[in-house]
Amino acid sequence: MEIDIPALERLSSGKREVRPLVDEFSLKDGRKICLIGEGRAGEFGDGGRHPASVMDMSFANQALSAEYLVKNSKELKAQVYVVPEHLDKEIARLKLESMDTNWIS
Repeated sequence: MEIDIPALERLSSGKREVRPLVDEFSLKDGRKICLIGEGRAGEFGDGGRHPASVMDMSFANQALSAEYLVKNSKELKAQVYVVPEHLDKEIARLKLESMDTNWIS
């Protein structure tokens, strides 16, 4: 879900920063709305402010890692594992492909 911030600003009689990355909009009817992380997803609105182009690779890494664990669960011990290099390379390949680059061999 995206937030139409210009519309929110038009509906508001004022805006103030409540704390870093939290803005409070006072609506003309007296209600108040807090906007977290400039309208980005809350968990991404922190000081790191990672753009979607970085987060998609992180999610891909998590998804492919989870798939790897499920597919190889019988051979793996109950411990922490480093993401296998071939998964990192596959994620990089997919990202470059999605960017329509000529870097893919």
